[in-house]
Amino acid sequence: MVTTRSRAAAIAATTPFNNEYDQPTSSDEGSGDQEGDSKEEEGEDDEEDEQAIFEATLEFEATLINEAYDAYNDQPAFSSYLLILEEADDTPLVYIGTGTDKTKGTHQRFADYDNRKKLSQFTEIAYQEGYRITHKKILVSAPVPSDSLLVLSARSLFLVLETALTYKLYAYQDRKTIHPAFTNGKWGDSVPYGGLCSHEAWNEGTRRPEWFYSGLSPGDVEKIRRQRRKAQQGKRLENESPEDREARLAKVRKWQRERRENESPEDREARLAKGRKYKKERATKKAKKQRAK
Repeated sequence: MVTTRSRAAAIAATTPFNNEYDQPTSSDEGSGDQEGDSKEEEGEDDEEDEQAIFEATLEFEATLINEAYDAYNDQPAFSSYLLILEEADDTPLVYIGTGTDKTKGTHQRFADYDNRKKLSQFTEIAYQEGYRITHKKILVSAPVPSDSLLVLSARSLFLVLETALTYKLYAYQDRKTIHPAFTNGKWGDSVPYGGLCSHEAWNEGTRRPEWFYSGLSPGDVEKIRRQRRKAQQGKRLENESPEDREARLAKVRKWQRERRENESPEDREARLAKGRKYKKERATKKAKKQRAK
């Protein structure tokens, strides 16, 4: 459990961010015999030091000051943040995420947590097991770009930062996925907390807001969206099992049957007219392609 008492003292005594940490003392300057004795205990001492560091790490994270976040209270800010979840007599859990809402920035993401909305997979499971968010801390932040064209780039940057921070702070639920190049390399499972992150954030991609389509005709916008839907559908169907395919088609057939049973004469005529228009447009495009050949 993370406590509020003596947190600063614990950090000052053990955290690697202290400038005095690992500085030699007068007792370290002994004779050759003393040096030999220290070598015999070197491995054990290193393990104790490493464990002490990580026992203070969670304390350090819990005391992060929201200076960067607070500095932007008058305007929305993008950020990569840290959540600490606690439950009585159980191991604390950490989650690292990113808040990039263009209107409200990280305020919106934190409000979602307060209202228990849009929780990640393992965070929701932790809530069901009795955990609650006790700390919400900002790791990296910046004001939302005033130039809308830079918003997508900024979102991409924060996804990369989120990925790197998740690796470095061992915040993955399955730590076997941690790549050695991104970790401290020697502490492994000795960190005194569990992780709730399920995947690499930089694989998520970024949302395209409405202004992304500015300057395009309605036809071009619809074409882009149709291509995206087709690509997403193709990827989904590619990994679809025969059983899932049959279940999906059965669901579609049921929906079509129910719609037609409850369809008014006007709606039926509108649907048929739309179908005739689509067939005509398709035939026109096909004829145009044949003439081009």
